[in-house]
Amino acid sequence: MINSSMVGAGLSFKNRYRESQDTGWGGRLALRALLGVAAFVLVSLVWHWHAGLVAAGIAAPGDMVYRRCLDLPVIARRRGAAGERATARMLRPLLRRGYVVLQDRVLPHAGGGAGHLVIGPTGVYVVDSRKWPWDVRIAGSRGRLWIGRNPADQEVRAVASAARAVSDVLWSVAGRRVKVVPLVAVHGARLPRWGALRASGVVLMRAPRVRAWITRQAVRLDTCQVSALGAVAERLLPPAARG
Repeated sequence: MINSSMVGAGLSFKNRYRESQDTGWGGRLALRALLGVAAFVLVSLVWHWHAGLVAAGIAAPGDMVYRRCLDLPVIARRRGAAGERATARMLRPLLRRGYVVLQDRVLPHAGGGAGHLVIGPTGVYVVDSRKWPWDVRIAGSRGRLWIGRNPADQEVRAVASAARAVSDVLWSVAGRRVKVVPLVAVHGARLPRWGALRASGVVLMRAPRVRAWITRQAVRLDTCQVSALGAVAERLLPPAARG
């Protein structure tokens, strides 16, 4: 039986966060230099050139603070990494119950990855983690699933695509179609009282409920099948590169 370490949890989100920080670095430096010059000129005209120097010195650090603490896409990536680590901790006890748990796996030809891949007696699951603010509500309305005021289509499609990619990989070796259930472990956002929703075959539920939900499903695989599928996944789905 494979016992994969939890250390890799959150790597894909972390790497994407770092990429976002590095993208256009030269342009970012140029912008900060321009901000410094503009601050110096404006403050010098209004007050004094000494104050202009102080303002110029504050401009670049101010942009760095904004980039790290206030830039919403970057905040979303940081929240995503924190959500993945939290989900990994919640899934860890499954290892003692005969499940294989793999973290941050790269999916061939899918243009993405699987945050958590769980293989055990009750089947195969791709678990994606999402962390939203507490005031965001997830609900069904007008025949669609909504995250706050935004349709959940993109979130649902991403994890459904990951589940199909994992199924294709396992099928290519196992010689039969392997059902892979896509799950979204929701951190922070409000869900209905029963704590779970289903959209296009994807289950969204409160993250603390995911482990129990998986173990309550009907038994589909024996020990040998779990071990074989786990070995295939370990071999053909490499872990995301460490940053």
